[in-house]
Amino acid sequence: MISTYLSYNLVARDMKAAMNLTAQQSQVSREAAYFKDNIGNIKSAEEFVDDYRLYSYAMKAHGLEEMTYAKAFMLKVLESDLSDSNSYANKLTDKRYREFAAAFQFSSNSVSVMSESQMDEAIGLYEGHFKSLDDEIAEDSAYYKAMLTSVGSVDAFLSNARLYDYMLDTYGFDADTVDKSYLRALLTSDTSDPASFYNTEIVANRDAASATIDGNNPILTAIATRQNVVGERDYIVQLQTAISDAQTRIADAQAAMSDPGADTAALQIEIDDQTATMHLRYADFVEMSLYAMQEDKAAMIAAGEGDSAAALALDDKITAWTADFDARWAIVTSIQNIANLTATMNEPGADVVALQAEIDGECAAIVASQDSLVATDADVSDAIAAKDAEIASYDGTLPPPGEETAALRAELYAAASKASSYIGSTDKFVTLVEAYNFNPDGTVPAEGFQTEEQLAKTTERYIFSQERTTKTGALLNDQYFRDKINTFTTVDELMADARIVEILKDAFNLSTSLSVVSSTLANAMTTPSTDADLEDPNNYLVRFHSGRDYYDDLVALSRAFNFKEDGTLDEGVLPLDTSKLDMVSSRYFSGYDDQYEEDDALAIKRLKLDLTALSSSGSNIDDLFQSTGAYNFVLKAVGLDGEAVPQRIMRKVLTSDLQDPKSFVYSLKDDRYVQFAKLFNFDSEGNFAAPRVAQDEATIQDLAKDYIVQKSRFLEGDEAKRVKKEAEDEARYYTDAVSDLSNVGELLANRRVLDFAITAKGMNPRNFSDEMLKRAFSSDLDDPRSFANEYGDYRLAELVASFNFGPDGNVSRNGAGGVSTRSTVETMNMFLRQTIEEEQGFENEGVRLALYFERMAPTITSAYDILSDTALYAFFKTTFQMPSEISGMDVDKQAALVEKYLNLEDLADPEKLSKLVQRFTAMNDLQTNDSASLANVLFGNGSGGVSSETLLTLSQLRLR
Repeated sequence: MISTYLSYNLVARDMKAAMNLTAQQSQVSREAAYFKDNIGNIKSAEEFVDDYRLYSYAMKAHGLEEMTYAKAFMLKVLESDLSDSNSYANKLTDKRYREFAAAFQFSSNSVSVMSESQMDEAIGLYEGHFKSLDDEIAEDSAYYKAMLTSVGSVDAFLSNARLYDYMLDTYGFDADTVDKSYLRALLTSDTSDPASFYNTEIVANRDAASATIDGNNPILTAIATRQNVVGERDYIVQLQTAISDAQTRIADAQAAMSDPGADTAALQIEIDDQTATMHLRYADFVEMSLYAMQEDKAAMIAAGEGDSAAALALDDKITAWTADFDARWAIVTSIQNIANLTATMNEPGADVVALQAEIDGECAAIVASQDSLVATDADVSDAIAAKDAEIASYDGTLPPPGEETAALRAELYAAASKASSYIGSTDKFVTLVEAYNFNPDGTVPAEGFQTEEQLAKTTERYIFSQERTTKTGALLNDQYFRDKINTFTTVDELMADARIVEILKDAFNLSTSLSVVSSTLANAMTTPSTDADLEDPNNYLVRFHSGRDYYDDLVALSRAFNFKEDGTLDEGVLPLDTSKLDMVSSRYFSGYDDQYEEDDALAIKRLKLDLTALSSSGSNIDDLFQSTGAYNFVLKAVGLDGEAVPQRIMRKVLTSDLQDPKSFVYSLKDDRYVQFAKLFNFDSEGNFAAPRVAQDEATIQDLAKDYIVQKSRFLEGDEAKRVKKEAEDEARYYTDAVSDLSNVGELLANRRVLDFAITAKGMNPRNFSDEMLKRAFSSDLDDPRSFANEYGDYRLAELVASFNFGPDGNVSRNGAGGVSTRSTVETMNMFLRQTIEEEQGFENEGVRLALYFERMAPTITSAYDILSDTALYAFFKTTFQMPSEISGMDVDKQAALVEKYLNLEDLADPEKLSKLVQRFTAMNDLQTNDSASLANVLFGNGSGGVSSETLLTLSQLRLR
């Protein structure tokens, strides 16, 4: 029989995987899809309870399945005003009803900003815009070439709007900010004349900037290097202090062992604990030293001294210190094993003789391991001295570590950054000057203002300056690939060419896979990939990419190239055979626009999402201007540039009366504006939706409440009051800060706000780096493979869903009457958890209780929470073997009993919570298995009864 703990652990150790597996069940999948697809269409509580599939799904998810029949009752709950403490839902003692009502708030005030037919027309225009882009590029380039010798002067060139715009687009200038006279001075500069405008204004300043960088960087490097050494020195000092402290405690405990009445057992535990601590800190020191040794060895090898006497001696030292590291961890492991075996000896029925034999074996292992110890206190002191000497070596070169150095670093870094920024910002001026041949007097040479080579480079740059690669661009890329690919001799040379890498990604359908990076391609091209090779589970392609949607394409890439596993080629072998070259070319033309097709699909999806958000009552034209998913999509669809057209103009366009030929939109004499206005439905005041907020009020209130609970749970008296007040102050800050957010960038820049939300969700902010949060908030929650959805804790996706950021990162709007994304995601996750617990309960009710307790533990704030929940109380009574009769005791006495046996603060500690659940599972198996089955396991060959996993679990518990 499988033990309760094993069954529980199979699920709990990777709850996200269990949820994903459950979500794939046909019934669960169908109901989830139905819920996700239809919940947004519900606009009232009546509609909700009338749709039994949606309603019953939500009821089960929120643990209210037994009340599904009570529609009238639940309707009153759903229609409660949650801001009113006396409302029906708020007055119910079971908080699940209020949480259910909070998740499903409805309103019937919806409007239609854009009809289905208007949306279809906008999408058609959008797609047509990109289909005609290649023709527009060809036409513009043909005109530019035709004017090569027709323009008589630089002034004529700059005054020709079409030529001028072509140049600006090609070389990356902004027409709104660039100074035309400045460009004229550059275009007419003689680069061979030191006194020319270009040489005095651009080259001289770039040279000065380069000198600043060259002068500052060595000092900045030295500062950083010394700071690293200081950090290493301080770390070793900390280790030395910890080792010395442990040695002192060991000596004190050993001396106290001979004192009259000494508690030798407790003293031995102290000795063992401090011995383990000492070896762990020594292991840290040895590990750090080994890293340094390996670096020294690598330097010797690079210098050609790998076989020198010094290198061989270093090898011997590395071997000895590696053995020291392993030995210290072996000692620590043996000490832990002895502690566990000693605890087991005190349990009823323990085989003392066998356990003592195991303890003796561990003791012998410790003695044996001590022979491999080589690192000493003197080594630690020498390491500190060496670091101090290295730090001192910078004296005279750098100011002392501290404020003076920090100020110097800031000054040098600011200067170097400014210089680097200047060089970067003027690169385009250098490129521009090199691209044109106007005479210093502004006239044009007989052959034109550009040579054939310059013209070719300019037109190619123009083609690739567009927002996406067109067919013409693809042809240029293909020719570049054919000319370049077989000039490489190693895979590293190939990977250094970013253009080639992008072409390969497009050719092998890898550009849309976020998990495929350049190193993925390099590894694939150097991995054997015959059918026989792919039978090997350790093959790179199989081990890391098998089962992914791009696996076959990655294998095709691998098979196309001739690189060996070391990234080189055999003599006379090219990277690509002729037949494979044609195959890659064909694949490229089939796949170069796949990313754009995906982008268009996403853009259309964003349009629809934004329109849903903008269809709520109370919003207006200003909200549309901020909603780029819809506004810019339609601007682009009709051929308008949102950056070039002022919103004040678009406001008048959108509020024009299209039935009045004298209205503002017709006065512009441009059909694009009329077309834009026709795609939206506004009244003369321009009102149509609600204001934009990063989080709705209900979500903010819920998070604030949960944060206060998380911070003040288990506290009492004055401390509880103080912490609660601090939490309330923090909640007020959060409310104000979130209300001011306008985009996800501002949220990510405010760690205080993020930490508040993470804490409120019951997670530890320290587990989430800034980069992790950036990836989470960049995730597409509709994509099951996105970072937020694949993260091990499903609460991260719920946190992301609680914010109303659109695909562009700006605050979006939820449609009136609809359920929020947060509620949808949370409900679907809750349904999966309920389903998992229910299914596990069919096989073993103990597993269901364990999973339920683990889920509810973060919400428990007092013993009364346990007493008021039958399942939680059952868990407690089983864990601590409490008789069922205690339920008849006075409630306060029961609460005291809970607090006596269960330290509620342990519920906030994942490790202690895990041990508590482990104890429950062991006690549950003992309680549910009969004595005959137990005897079979303990003394016979039977397969029933308490499993070996249970016995192992019991052996690891220290029952209080």
